Amino acid sequence: MAPKLAEILEPAWLDEHDFHSNLLNRVLAEAHEGAWEPPVSIEHVAHDDESRRCLYGLLARPLPSAMQTKEGVLSMVNGALKAIFNKYVAREKIALREALKNARNQEEEIKIQQKQQKLLNFQRKVPYLTDF
Repeated sequence: MAPKLAEILEPAWLDEHDFHSNLLNRVLAEAHEGAWEPPVSIEHVAHDDESRRCLYGLLARPLPSAMQTKEGVLSMVNGALKAIFNKYVAREKIALREALKNARNQEEEIKIQQKQQKLLNFQRKVPYLTDF
């Protein structure tokens, strides 16, 4: 599933200041290259003990009952994907509002407003996995 998710989830959607987002980004980069083979890949992805503990901890946990079926897995993954996407859109909206407040001239304001319109159109297209 990770390679399919790596095709959909853009690295820019992940919060670069968040530990788990950075870890997910590294895992997806490995998956995108076709190199994600847990547990062996954990050593390539985990740059420190905290990352290693987190990934091995996830592997050791039993799957939630909702993830016992393909439909359940898709539902949970798509829920997480939607949450990541919505957080990204929210961060972008805040950044554009700030940029608009600090715009120095009308030309800059128009460019920012165009970006806001593109973001509004973009947020209507929530990505999702259909299969893995």
